[in-house]
Amino acid sequence: MDVATIPIVRVAPAGEWRMTVANVPDVRVVNTPTVESAAPDFVRSGARYEITWSGGERETVTVSQALPGGWIRVEEGDRRRWLNVAAARSLEELSR
Repeated sequence: MDVATIPIVRVAPAGEWRMTVANVPDVRVVNTPTVESAAPDFVRSGARYEITWSGGERETVTVSQALPGGWIRVEEGDRRRWLNVAAARSLEELSR
């Protein structure tokens, strides 16, 4: 077989191409209730916790107030923060 005699074949899409999705039912989301996650029952003001966040970072905090929806208020000196412990991987209470 002689490589010089092999014909060149070019393949490419030609013409107009269209893709459609058929028989898909309409989906409407209306009047859905608001869902809130509660702070874990054991979270209490004044307690210290080690929080492990979903990315693996660890943080030790003292809770000044537990709030609805998984939120806690943390005060460190002049700095006040709100954290959502529902997003944490784990929450461990530390001894006093």
